[in-house]
Amino acid sequence: MRTTILTVLVAGVVLVAGCGGGGGGNSNVQPDSTTESIAEPTPTPPGPVTTSRTTIQGTPAADLIDYLKYHASDRSREVKHRMPIWTRPPVVSVEASAEPEFHRLIAKAVDLINDWLPLESRMVMGAPSTVSPRAPRPGIDLYEGDTYWVEDVPDGVIYVLSMSYHPRYAGQARYNPHCTFEGPFRCTAGSALESVQVLINADSDSTGQGTFGLIVHEFVHALGMQQHVTTQDCSTTITRVDCGPSPDEASLERLYRLDGEALMALYSLYSNGPLPDDINPASLGPWAATIPTLHSEVTTDGGTARFGVEYRTQWTRAWDEGPVPTTPLARSGLTGTATWDGTMVGYSDAGAAVEGDAGLTVDIASMNGTAAFTDLTASGASWGPDLSTRIRVDGNYIQATQGGAWVGFDAQFRGTGHEAVTGAFRWENAATGNLTGAFGARREE
Repeated sequence: MRTTILTVLVAGVVLVAGCGGGGGGNSNVQPDSTTESIAEPTPTPPGPVTTSRTTIQGTPAADLIDYLKYHASDRSREVKHRMPIWTRPPVVSVEASAEPEFHRLIAKAVDLINDWLPLESRMVMGAPSTVSPRAPRPGIDLYEGDTYWVEDVPDGVIYVLSMSYHPRYAGQARYNPHCTFEGPFRCTAGSALESVQVLINADSDSTGQGTFGLIVHEFVHALGMQQHVTTQDCSTTITRVDCGPSPDEASLERLYRLDGEALMALYSLYSNGPLPDDINPASLGPWAATIPTLHSEVTTDGGTARFGVEYRTQWTRAWDEGPVPTTPLARSGLTGTATWDGTMVGYSDAGAAVEGDAGLTVDIASMNGTAAFTDLTASGASWGPDLSTRIRVDGNYIQATQGGAWVGFDAQFRGTGHEAVTGAFRWENAATGNLTGAFGARREE
């Protein structure tokens, strides 16, 4: 059962936090000899997933152009170069010996940033790397401490190291693009990123930096935004410097909209990586001030998971967020076949708002299953056929194993006990039109 709620115009969310390189308690009352113990109330089962329609404020075109031009410009010399971008989804590999908490923060940062990348360009969490860091070559390393040479990082990989430096160096992203270097991080020809090494100061919290904000900052660099912005307010971009400590995990629930729309524009509109002169109003196309959205939520034991879509003429952004399980699905204790039921929301490329039912089934023994989106409607009328794809679970991540029309499929389990699943997909079909959607579902007990 789906319920749609129409809400009024709201402003875009802005997280006020600096940039840079509660909980409650329970009272346990013991009954006296004349008082019977009172059983804990049975939790109320969650109701139907509801869909809300809103309109939010987007980034003004002039602000986005200025921001992208800044990142495409060389601040130290008059050199015009293309912004380096990934031409295939990069695989994120974390140093295996890093602390589990560090691995968790990396996965959360990837999840947060992926919400602002097209489905076909999103980062993929790979297996941890067992490669040992090497000592730097004399005269080349810019930071103190051992490093793994970026030239040795495999093609297609963002390799993340948790290391300690001199306190004034919190983190670093090193590039190895297919291009000619003008300096350690600068390229003058070509634009395809080959590999990136991300170095994070493992002691950043103790030096006054928020580790999570620092990780997000370096990953935005690793996707091609190479500059440190000095022209924006501290509350508008994670690449801003001289703003005090980096935001911590609690204060950085979502990526700043300016950074996010810049990533969507970079990977949706500039497939070859833009030169500064390529970034202009004509290249952006019709740019609306407000963005229609659909969003929903589903309850879990660990908190509320949310998902939704935003429609711009240039792209549709699908996103999802929420608490994640502490163990992979294979070690969840579930057996047999598990089923999750819920709702999907989406937009066609023509801007039609589409809603439907979402269902996901997984055979726990094989970790294979099916995802299906059925009863699709737009403006009360049927929209296209039912959609389904075979899927494979890896840890708590879900990918489609069926190609063809499924250009992208990115989902993961939510809640402490895998109570829910959320995700995003891109389905392309010449007959019905293309559809970008997000979905959320709760497990049947």
